[in-house]
Amino acid sequence: MILEINNSTIKGSISPPTSKSHSIRAIILGSIANGKTIIKNPLLSQDGLAPIRGCELLGASFDLKDNKKTLVVSGTSGELKTPNEVIDVKNSGTSLYILSAICSLLKESVVIKGDESINNRPINQLTDALNNLGGFCYPTNSTTPPVTIRGPITGGVTKISGITSQYTTSLLIATPMAEKDSTIKPINLQEKPYVKMTLEYLDMTGIEYTHSNDFSNFKIRGKQTYKSFTKKIPCDFSSAAFIIGAGVISGENITINGLDFSDSQADKSFVEILNKMSADIKIVNSQLIVNKSELQGLEIDLSQSPDLLPILSVVATQAEGTTIIKNIEHARIKETDRIKTMCFELKKLGANIRERNDGLVIKKSDLQGGKVFGHGDHRIAMALAIAGLTAKNTTFVNGIESVGVTYPNFIKDFKSLNASMSEISNN
Repeated sequence: MILEINNSTIKGSISPPTSKSHSIRAIILGSIANGKTIIKNPLLSQDGLAPIRGCELLGASFDLKDNKKTLVVSGTSGELKTPNEVIDVKNSGTSLYILSAICSLLKESVVIKGDESINNRPINQLTDALNNLGGFCYPTNSTTPPVTIRGPITGGVTKISGITSQYTTSLLIATPMAEKDSTIKPINLQEKPYVKMTLEYLDMTGIEYTHSNDFSNFKIRGKQTYKSFTKKIPCDFSSAAFIIGAGVISGENITINGLDFSDSQADKSFVEILNKMSADIKIVNSQLIVNKSELQGLEIDLSQSPDLLPILSVVATQAEGTTIIKNIEHARIKETDRIKTMCFELKKLGANIRERNDGLVIKKSDLQGGKVFGHGDHRIAMALAIAGLTAKNTTFVNGIESVGVTYPNFIKDFKSLNASMSEISNN
């Protein structure tokens, strides 16, 4: 599907979808816990449904209530069932890694795969760590999924690459159910706020652990059981970033509702970054009020929140001077190589942008519009659509259907804000 976007000034009030990161953790931990877990306002996008499908195969059951606003999870109490079919996580990288670690507790083999994008993401560093803990896990293609997982892991000591926080999160969730204690040693851990979020879920479910202040060493007691819990999923800063970004380059009194700045989500840092760029943003209680701004270029270390790269790249094209986005080599192993892809696609629209090994250099640009491609990456597709709001001529984003991964109502919501957007068929 192609999205046609024309230059627009957006205005109005909007509530972003709920958090993918929270939803996936709540669904998976509820599935392995004792008793019934209550999840309020879960994200039921493609990425939200992926862990539900996987956990059903592992023996958990789910019941949607209150007009799909409440998900009741009947957990397995740690007694996991071996699936009788391949677990397909579709486009969910978080589900791929966490479910791989969970399945390493099983005595029989499980195969986990995803879509084309996921099957190109490295998993060998995680499987190596699981093998260090007693597993027998190997990717079909040496480094990438499909991956065959067999355990049970027994515990022990392992190092793990910190290039993505999802590796560490996966080990933290699985090892409490191992036979013995475990020590996890992340190397140069990126995206620490996401690990902090995982630890909050371990606290909520009664799991005992200790860690060093710099998150370079975690000790987890074995033979533990997860307790059921009740969790209200907060709004998603990652999705809200696209509304905020649109607001500072083409907005007029945009009000964004429901954001909790006390939450551990990494992408709440977007507001702080934009404030440093002189954005017109006001926080009033749980509302964010955003207006088109005279932005100034900045040197930005994005190592802890790499998912902001696509939208920040677009915003930077409208900032005076030069913006340097650095320390995000790990953005190259997301759904796409986001550094390369954003550089390639924004150039089509007339952006003055170039790659560096660890990021991008972007100068103020008059975007002209044109035809661009989302590459099956929801954040790339949404960012390019936002670029179209400020481009001189019409912008066409091919592959816009990928927004369903995390923000199914993206087009509907932006239309409600007066954005000139319309879907057209590829045919």
